[in-house]
Amino acid sequence: MGVPLATTIFAGLDPVLESKIQIPIVIYQGLQLAFGSIMIGIFRRWVNAEQDAPDSQVEEAPPVTHIVESSEKE
Repeated sequence: MGVPLATTIFAGLDPVLESKIQIPIVIYQGLQLAFGSIMIGIFRRWVNAEQDAPDSQVEEAPPVTHIVESSEKE
């Protein structure tokens, strides 16, 4: 998405200058994909560990209605 947007925003620039603007966008997008791919495995193990844990070890969040009621009392 970054390269077409940069092409539209910087229309009429010299192709060399336009490519200098787009190179960091392409590198950043590649890093996002690589980091996201690595994090998928980590998050998957984390979620599976919580699902496999006994109920006594997993702390549940209070219901949303409880949070809303306590903020209305203040």
